[in-house]
Amino acid sequence: MNIKKIVKLHSDYLPYNSLSSEDNVYCELLDKYINNKSVSNIALFGGYGSGKSSIIESYSNSHGEKKTCNVSLAKYNTNGENNKVGTNESNDKKNKYKNVYEEIIKQIFLQAPKNKVLRSKFNYLYNDLFTISFISVIGFTILLLLLVLSKFINFTYLIPIQYRNVTKVLYILFFVILFVIMMYIIVDKNYVNSLKLHNISLDFKLYDENSNLLDKYLSEIIYIFKKSDIQVVFFEDLDRYNDVSIFVELRELNKAINLVLKKYKKSVTFVYAIREDIFDNPYDKFKLFDVSVSIVPYASVYNSYDLLRKEFCKVQEIFDIEISDAVLNTLSYYVQEYRVIKAIINDFMIFYNRINVHSKEIKIYPNSLLYLIVYKNLYTEDFAKVYTHESVIDRILKNIKDNDEYNTLNGIYSYCAQDYSNRKIVKDKLAVSIENEYKYKDKTNFVDFVFSGIFEGYLNDSFGDYVSYIFPVSITENDYNYIMCFKHNDVKETIKYDYSLNDPEIVFKRLHDTDFSNNRILNYTLFEYILKVFKSNLQSNKIKNLSQPLVDSIKNDSEFINKCFDSSENYKELFINIFDSNEKVSELLNYCYIKGEKYSLVFNMFFSLEILVLKRLDVELQKSNISIKRIIEDIENEKIFDNISDKKILEISTTFGVLYNEISKYNFSEYVTKELYNKNRYKINRENILHYCKNTKRCNVSDDDFVSCSEIIELPIIQRYIFASLDNFIIYFDNVWQKRNDYKEDDTSFLELRRFLVNDGARMKILLDNIDFKMKNIRKVDSATIIELLKRNKIEINVSNIQYIFELSMPECIEFINNNMTSILKLEINDTKYKSLNQKIINVIENKEDKLNFILQNANSFDINYIINVLTSINSDIMTEFNEKEEVIINGETKIYAKILEKIGYIKVDDDRRRTSFMKLKKLL
Repeated sequence: MNIKKIVKLHSDYLPYNSLSSEDNVYCELLDKYINNKSVSNIALFGGYGSGKSSIIESYSNSHGEKKTCNVSLAKYNTNGENNKVGTNESNDKKNKYKNVYEEIIKQIFLQAPKNKVLRSKFNYLYNDLFTISFISVIGFTILLLLLVLSKFINFTYLIPIQYRNVTKVLYILFFVILFVIMMYIIVDKNYVNSLKLHNISLDFKLYDENSNLLDKYLSEIIYIFKKSDIQVVFFEDLDRYNDVSIFVELRELNKAINLVLKKYKKSVTFVYAIREDIFDNPYDKFKLFDVSVSIVPYASVYNSYDLLRKEFCKVQEIFDIEISDAVLNTLSYYVQEYRVIKAIINDFMIFYNRINVHSKEIKIYPNSLLYLIVYKNLYTEDFAKVYTHESVIDRILKNIKDNDEYNTLNGIYSYCAQDYSNRKIVKDKLAVSIENEYKYKDKTNFVDFVFSGIFEGYLNDSFGDYVSYIFPVSITENDYNYIMCFKHNDVKETIKYDYSLNDPEIVFKRLHDTDFSNNRILNYTLFEYILKVFKSNLQSNKIKNLSQPLVDSIKNDSEFINKCFDSSENYKELFINIFDSNEKVSELLNYCYIKGEKYSLVFNMFFSLEILVLKRLDVELQKSNISIKRIIEDIENEKIFDNISDKKILEISTTFGVLYNEISKYNFSEYVTKELYNKNRYKINRENILHYCKNTKRCNVSDDDFVSCSEIIELPIIQRYIFASLDNFIIYFDNVWQKRNDYKEDDTSFLELRRFLVNDGARMKILLDNIDFKMKNIRKVDSATIIELLKRNKIEINVSNIQYIFELSMPECIEFINNNMTSILKLEINDTKYKSLNQKIINVIENKEDKLNFILQNANSFDINYIINVLTSINSDIMTEFNEKEEVIINGETKIYAKILEKIGYIKVDDDRRRTSFMKLKKLL
């Protein structure tokens, strides 16, 4: 950064001495009328910043032969009403401009040659000790004193005899001379109003007490002009008083002066740099002034853009930045004076350089900074309120804080960028609450300036970053705002956790201990600082008071604690120190438990403590109807045991009797998982059983098989736990077995299930109704169970089971046999050793076709006569036909009879399967 370039470009507001052709016109016109003895009051009309002062400066420098005098008394802030020609003045206005007129005389005097106005009463301004008046007064006083003392002291002996008469004469002569001089000064300079000696009274008052100072010092003013040879007096900035009466009185003064100076062939011209709009009646200006010269403004709203563009080109070169034409165009509607442009450039360079050098972390947006600088220069009164947070910007931010569509300056910009018509909506909504509170000459202009900056993105959320460098403060605006949230004690005031603090150390030190129990204390930047210093502040109430806001953050379901833990593992140590009692920890964990697993990191923080500490904490927790066991069992999240050793996990699990609902959710090591299963530290449920099966790599069966009783019997660790007690088994039966997709079991598992349910009729019914298997050996169960199995057709069709059913002589076997004929027909019982069993089966078969098929299937196990008798009992007509006829047509029902009879060798059927042959066998029989 080239500092020399900044210093060189930084400029003053003084009038510049220009010899341009435009200024020459004004100067020559002034010279023309000043030389005209008939013209004594000239008006130089032009608005603020139009260049009046520069023209006066140019005239004074270019016309050195004229003795000029400049009088400037500006009034920039007046609450009085404008006073125009013809208005009534109040009684107390008589001396309103006493100081103004006195200052005019002083300024004229000080610009007069000192050696020519030695007798002026304003000589005291030069601080000269030995003036004529001073010497005369001192001399006269000494002589008078000697005269009085001579009556008491004889001074004649000090003078030689020959000189005593001469001395007396000289004494009297000198006394008379000094007396005459004194009287001349008194009368001429009006040092006294009157003189009274006994009955003699001399009145020297040449003015009325009610007159103004110009009348009072008229003789003094005339004396100055007579002696000084001043020809032209330029009056500047008197129009800021908005009182035309000043110019009326100065005109009268000019007339009086010129009447006196005319005797000395001199004259004085008064030139007034004035704006025209102070006249209510435009014709008044023609009465007050002999002539007027109007000045075309150098800077105005119509060319301010070009001036801004021209001047800021130099700034852009110094800082190597780009200022957009758009922001300059917007500002040109508000900047109308060249001196203001200079001020804006000066301030911009200083603040840009300061921020760039001292705060490199702040990104500078030149357009935004420029808009803020213009705000500072044009609307100083409101900008000063930024520091106390009472400015229009602060009020806007307060009004939009809880708005759903926009709650920041950037938010307004985005909202209005979506739809241009939103600008009017926003302005109408906000302007009502701010417009009447700011007393500028043009309030609408000010409000438009603010909203234009917001709508176009120049007044944005970086506002506070820049402001803190414009005001000389030891704390930034952001930090100040944060602290004031505590001081205002406004319950509605909210501040986000990620609110940016520039210097958290200052904030930490300035906040009181009680402020740290306020929920607004939760701030990421501040807590990062606390994390660094808390070890040296362990006994500080500030640290201890943080526990309540942290508890409240859990109650309000915030993510503050979790985000702290995510950012640094070291936060655990800080938080453990903050919650330095079991009561505080219990309150925190109680709310974390209510909110669920999202606060697993909080539990993890305290589970890292020693077991003895956790035992004491568990006692406190039970007062709130929770416990460490309950927390671990209900809050299923791997983060609970994050970075806790395997040994500590097992120790906590055993000490507090934890039964894990789903071990898989904790991401335990293989060692911890194995130990938890070995020690039965899990709840009996489908998830845990499946998890164990998969961890033992038994992946060749389906998930449903993993939880079947037959499969569990193959898993000794699980089987031992489930069947260790009736309670465990009931949990398994209710929560696992009943919730399977299928219920395939074997005889062993069925007998195990039945063993626990033998006295539990309801669950036994559930078992029998839902079991999906065929019992292979019913001899292992009681007859009552067999009956239930027969009813549900859940007995395997085998020779042993059928034999045992007939041995028990159960009536339920009839239905069972008939329902399972398809399977019975597949049994291999076509042997004489099954003769008795087959006969029993035939006796219970109800369906004629099933009976004939069974006889055909197992014909070799029967005697021929038994079969003939059975067939005859089934259909005697068919059997009569076979017995009596040599040939029988084989069709319809006779087919199966023919097959049976042929199988037992009773007949032989021809190849065409239509006729029987001679029944030789029968004849043989």
